[in-house]
Amino acid sequence: MKNTFLALILAAGKGTRMKSSLPKVLHKINNKSMIFWVINSLKHLDIKKYFIVLGHEKDVIKNHFVSSDEFKNFDQKKFNFISQKNQLGTGDALKVSLDFFKNQGENILVLSGDTPLIQEKTLQNLMKRHIETCSDITLLTANIPDSKSYGRIKRDKNKDIMEIVEEKNANEEEKQIKEINSGIYAFKTEFLEKYLNFIKPNGITKEFYLTDLVKIAYLENKKISSFTLDNFDEIIGINDKFTLSVANQKMRNLINKNFMLNGVILENPDTIEIDSTAEIEEDTVISQGTIIKENVKIGKNCKIGPFTFLKNTEIADNVEIKYSYSEDAFIGENSKIGPFSHIRPNSHIHKNVKIGNFTEIKSSTIKDNSKVSHLSYIGDAILENNINIGAGVITCNYDGKKKHQTKIGKNTFIGSNSNLIAPVNIGDGVLIGAGSTIYKDVPDNSLAIERSEQINKIDYFYKKQSNE
Repeated sequence: MKNTFLALILAAGKGTRMKSSLPKVLHKINNKSMIFWVINSLKHLDIKKYFIVLGHEKDVIKNHFVSSDEFKNFDQKKFNFISQKNQLGTGDALKVSLDFFKNQGENILVLSGDTPLIQEKTLQNLMKRHIETCSDITLLTANIPDSKSYGRIKRDKNKDIMEIVEEKNANEEEKQIKEINSGIYAFKTEFLEKYLNFIKPNGITKEFYLTDLVKIAYLENKKISSFTLDNFDEIIGINDKFTLSVANQKMRNLINKNFMLNGVILENPDTIEIDSTAEIEEDTVISQGTIIKENVKIGKNCKIGPFTFLKNTEIADNVEIKYSYSEDAFIGENSKIGPFSHIRPNSHIHKNVKIGNFTEIKSSTIKDNSKVSHLSYIGDAILENNINIGAGVITCNYDGKKKHQTKIGKNTFIGSNSNLIAPVNIGDGVLIGAGSTIYKDVPDNSLAIERSEQINKIDYFYKKQSNE
């Protein structure tokens, strides 16, 4: 069990400054809960178990781990939930957790559930420092110009850490200290087992503060070390909806930066939102106002946007999509979508396909070199190769009870403003006259036309005017 690590995530607080019925740690950063980001930073580290301390709305948070897709790729057996019945501070959170994690691992990493920007590399460095220095406590610290409101790291003349001094308790000299406490620690579990009960309740709040352990360790001649962050943004704590928005933008910038460093071109990246699960290949251009949600794969040399929304969509190479919406769909190479197209679930668009202005596709397959360019609805249909759909064509797929399928053969031309009443099969090489309502199957190589007889009444307009 030597040098094994556990993780303890503190998520029991009410978060009153959020002014929300939703538990603080479930508020979203870039479409995922804050607590997801904290635990995700641990995912690839060598950590044996996760202990999550819950209090306020504990059942809601616990259910989130089970019902949300956020944690579907995690080993659920690693999660252990601990109830902090009375929210009596961070020290109390460790006290109620001690019986759960003692004898489980030699070291424990302690994090807050409301610091979603913390990065895996930082935690890895903290753990490494803790092991290399054989410390009882290792603190994650940062140096910032304005340390107001943060606990200061006070050191003795030998630069050893003595204690953490909170802003309200600091004298003028201590207030000048720029090194601050992040609230993230690594502990030896045997140290906690021996010294947690040394923490006394605060005389005013009656709470037990985890930071008191630092002074206790110093007085007991225990080894205290630190790892200092370069990027203070990682330890921003979310206490209200303003800092939530700040963290959201910083997370978005971080994700966007990673995509750009991997060869993706983002035009005006401050306006672009990309989910961290997206896969985008090099030389693809993402234009402003575009939102890419979860489970999106985009190939090479694509042009996505401006103002496009993608979710659960796979896109092959050399695809162009602009001012459009796609969900649960596949779009094949060299196809063009938009402007103002809506690709709905279960749509499979093959190569060299054009889906154009104000066109909606739902539960349909559209094969190579076909075009649905204007103002059309294609639902529950199979379109073969080389089909041209005129403006205003509708597949009438719903009879009020069931959805029915339309099949259109290759090399077929459907004239504008035609209605195809499903179920109906239209053969290869068919021409449908504009304005037709087709409700019977059409054989190969046929012309189908269905219109009322046109009647022209000569001089009708002038006679009507004179009678009035």
